[in-house]
Amino acid sequence: MSRRVDVLNRLIFGLLGLILAAAGTLGLLARDGAMALRTPAAVYTDVAEWTLQNRRTVGVAASAAILLGVVLTLMGLRWAAAQLRRRGGHLQAIALQRLPEGRTSVAAAAAASAVARDLERLPGVTAAAARVVEGGRQPRLLTRADVLADADLAAVRAGAEDVYARLAHCLGVHDVRADLRLRPTEQEPARVH
Repeated sequence: MSRRVDVLNRLIFGLLGLILAAAGTLGLLARDGAMALRTPAAVYTDVAEWTLQNRRTVGVAASAAILLGVVLTLMGLRWAAAQLRRRGGHLQAIALQRLPEGRTSVAAAAAASAVARDLERLPGVTAAAARVVEGGRQPRLLTRADVLADADLAAVRAGAEDVYARLAHCLGVHDVRADLRLRPTEQEPARVH
């Protein structure tokens, strides 16, 4: 997830937590009689009288409430879109070189497919998948390898490091950040006879 989205999430959930804590505290104080609250009937009567006396103000307040609702809805949609982008982590291309005349890039799916195929060739690996989630000068990969239960995990990890080093060389970058998840399986690797 991007740092910007992380900060936004913390702010949203922090404010929500403060609002809920304040509401809970007020509810407890009202329940225990520490705060004098009016009865609902008295509040409704006062609101009805005020509404009849201030029709013009009520129209402006209703318009402002609708506008506030639309703004909050748009902010919520933007927040949800940021969450979905984070979950998808779908990167179209990795930019290799940017010049005023143009740029050179490689399809992220092609790089991920090559990494997955290389991982599948490692001893003890039955299947693999890879996804490029960040580009730039230090691309980031999420990789998964299904390994046999008796596979040497250290050897698989060392082989994966070689695969990542080859990708870094091909992309012309110093290093590739990669997360490797190893899943033990009983499935035998496919053999070509």
